[in-house]
Amino acid sequence: MKIDSNFDEKQLLDRGKAFQIGFITAIIMSVLFYFLQDGIGIEIAAFTSFAFSLWIPVTVCSIALIIKDAYDGVNSTTGRFVITVFGAGGSYILISSIIFLATGRETLLDGGVVTESIGNIINGICMITICAVYWVKQHLNKRKFIDESSL
Repeated sequence: MKIDSNFDEKQLLDRGKAFQIGFITAIIMSVLFYFLQDGIGIEIAAFTSFAFSLWIPVTVCSIALIIKDAYDGVNSTTGRFVITVFGAGGSYILISSIIFLATGRETLLDGGVVTESIGNIINGICMITICAVYWVKQHLNKRKFIDESSL
């Protein structure tokens, strides 16, 4: 079996744990939405169910990867650019959704149904959260490196 050379052994183990956490979160989200829709009877637009079921586990997994320094490979140089574009995309989605809501072109509820607008909002928030956690962790790692260098 070939091992990805972009990650060291600790990162590979941490990545496995993060993906497990993401998978468990996905299962919990599926059960939650089943309970909300079929148990309680809340009507939720298909896209909103999809957005929550996708973005919450992806965000949880990504945050676990970032916190454990297993998001970027050892030799990765493109991560910062990609995550910045990712965060900018999330900002665009969130801002445009808020503008559509403020101008009345979209609503959060329509005839008792939770609309796609909430799905778009959660999408943008999750993308921005991943980006923000990444940059905060980068800053903390840089500060830690500087503090260790000055000793």
